[in-house]
Amino acid sequence: MLLCSFDPIITGGPYVVTIDETQALLEEVVKVTAKDNDTSSPNNEFVFELTSNNQWFDVDEDGKIYVKRVSQPNSPCVSWNQV
Repeated sequence: MLLCSFDPIITGGPYVVTIDETQALLEEVVKVTAKDNDTSSPNNEFVFELTSNNQWFDVDEDGKIYVKRVSQPNSPCVSWNQV
C-alpha cells in the first residue's frame, strides 16, 4: 500500500486577482499551480476545487480558475483572493 509521503504545496501564491466587469464568460482569470514530491500515481495527482459555493468562478482539473457567470449591468465588480 502506497501512502502520500509529502503534502502538496501551492506555488506562486498568494493569488490576488481583480476581475474587470467586462471579463468574458469561461475566460481564465488565474491558474493555480501546485507541486508534490511524491513520485508515483495516484499520490502525485491533484484535484483542484473551490471550497466555497461560488456563483462567479469555477476551477478545472488543470487549476485554471475561470468566470462561470458574468455580472449584470450596474452590478458591483467582483474580486477574488486566495490566502
